[in-house]
Amino acid sequence: MSLLKVFEIHTYRNGSWKIDSVFDDRDLALMEADRIDRSNRYSAVRVVEETFDEETERGGTRTIFRSTKSERINAANQARQQQGLKVAAPPPPIKPKKKKPTISRQLIIGTVVLAVILIGGMVLLEFINSLTGVGPRR
Repeated sequence: MSLLKVFEIHTYRNGSWKIDSVFDDRDLALMEADRIDRSNRYSAVRVVEETFDEETERGGTRTIFRSTKSERINAANQARQQQGLKVAAPPPPIKPKKKKPTISRQLIIGTVVLAVILIGGMVLLEFINSLTGVGPRR
């Protein structure tokens, strides 16, 4: 009987799971999943063991490792409570930063201001010419 096994590391970000990597060694997959989990780049990490029996042509999957940020926070809080320490509140949600005006927007604003100044200057010169009588008559 030939039983094939692979271990897939799945990462969860922005509402969807993606296969990050595939290993044929269980210990190596678990070690890498733990490293990814500690990096805090993803909100959840899991290792899925996939098996396939070549004789029966049947396969199966099972999750052998699972970790989420909320599990890590809960575990840390439980450890602190057992030590008699105060438990920290979860961090506040991150607010999106306001975008700075882009160069193109600044360029448009600058161009409009310059145009207003030039047109205003031309109108002022025409007004002065009409008062003094200097310049071409219409």
